[in-house]
Amino acid sequence: MKRLLLSLIIFLTVLNVFNYSQIKFYSKSNAVKLNVKMLPPDTIPPYFTVNLPNVLPGYSINHRDSVFILSGLVSDNLGKTRLYVNNNFVGTYQNGPYSVPITLNKGDNLLTLLIMDKKNNKAEKKLRIHYDSRADVNPPQIKLLPPFEQANRGIQIIPKSLVAENIILSGKCFDESEILEIKVNGIAIDSIIDGNFYFNLGKQIPDTILIFASDIFGNFNEINCIIKIEDFENMNNDLSEINYHAILIGVENYADQRINSLEYPIRDIENLRRVLIDSYLFDKNKVIVLKNPKRSSIISAFQNLRETLTEKDNLLIFFAGHGYFDADQDMGYWLPSDATKDDYSNWLPNSTIRDFIRAINTKHTLLLSDACFAGSIFSSREPLLDASKSILEIYKVRSRKAMTSGVKNQKVEDRSKFTEFLIKFLMENKNKYLTTQELFTKIRAAVLNNSRVSQTPEFGSIPFTGDEGLAGDFIFIHK
Repeated sequence: MKRLLLSLIIFLTVLNVFNYSQIKFYSKSNAVKLNVKMLPPDTIPPYFTVNLPNVLPGYSINHRDSVFILSGLVSDNLGKTRLYVNNNFVGTYQNGPYSVPITLNKGDNLLTLLIMDKKNNKAEKKLRIHYDSRADVNPPQIKLLPPFEQANRGIQIIPKSLVAENIILSGKCFDESEILEIKVNGIAIDSIIDGNFYFNLGKQIPDTILIFASDIFGNFNEINCIIKIEDFENMNNDLSEINYHAILIGVENYADQRINSLEYPIRDIENLRRVLIDSYLFDKNKVIVLKNPKRSSIISAFQNLRETLTEKDNLLIFFAGHGYFDADQDMGYWLPSDATKDDYSNWLPNSTIRDFIRAINTKHTLLLSDACFAGSIFSSREPLLDASKSILEIYKVRSRKAMTSGVKNQKVEDRSKFTEFLIKFLMENKNKYLTTQELFTKIRAAVLNNSRVSQTPEFGSIPFTGDEGLAGDFIFIHK
């Protein structure tokens, strides 16, 4: 009898139909008195978000299309919810994302969004969307001027020599409409002329700077800059004794006619040589160019570098030519000009390349490989550098990194987009210091968007070569 009564109480509790704190039952033999703590009724409304562009409070959301995709996230402790737009039921959603198309009329559209759970608890939001095919829907773009040029890693490097002076933050906002306001760390800038703005930071530079800009239609944008003071004079002294070396290998023609000739590798290494010497700290006498070399010539060049380079040297290795990946051995190869199709004896395996990179005693070595299956040089890939590290901190950590034109099971085009964008971004760079990871970020996006074949550039540490971890990187220093 007691078990039956207890089961009934548990059942009623789950249904949440009683609010008694004490329940008494009687049987033939005696009374059973139970103290039961009942759960309160669910009165918590659902929570939901709406994905919207950056628009100032009180402004309409401009939209150029007749259909607005209403989307966001919904959450409720009872799980299932119902969504209504202007009192019209549009769907039932579980916890998680939702998406529904809303047809707009020309001009202003007032939308009341109502979401309701099983207990009819409600949450509501109101939107005003202005439909005009010519509306300005884009926020202002913000460009900072020296010494606050925006670095790709999100850090603004400020020379220590300027800290003793009044620092002026200057930049320009671009927008298809009129700029409404610009703020720096919440302080409005009074004078804005043709989008140009100036702000006196004084002598005390904050750790972070938030620049906010909006246009007359309420579209806004903001950038958050981390400020690092860099002692360039001491940094230049620290880096003054560093020598940059390069070995550029291009193989177009093969003795074995069964291996197709290539058209662009030698042109690529000549163009790369030119930009390294003209724009960066590579002495022309320290850039080795090997055109259609045999295996022995490549080995000899590596051996010479092993005997001559020291911790005061940085080495860039570039290879353009045919590559091959043997899945059975899990081994990638470079094919020198004397390689034969069915005989591995003159091929150059990744293991040999790694051995030489480990043996060459440089501070930093960077391998750039533009060949089929080049990604097999890695054992794993890594995340990007910690954005808070300064250039000098990055430089101090010994590195052995590689950037490849594709992963280990990918072929690449003869006219390589990888090398094309490598040279392009090195030429266009105006920053004094350029890390390889910054360069890789640009190259990868450009190759993915422009390659006619599936090609995914990769970047990471070369295993078993003396790389000291994620903190270090090869740095290109502009003249």
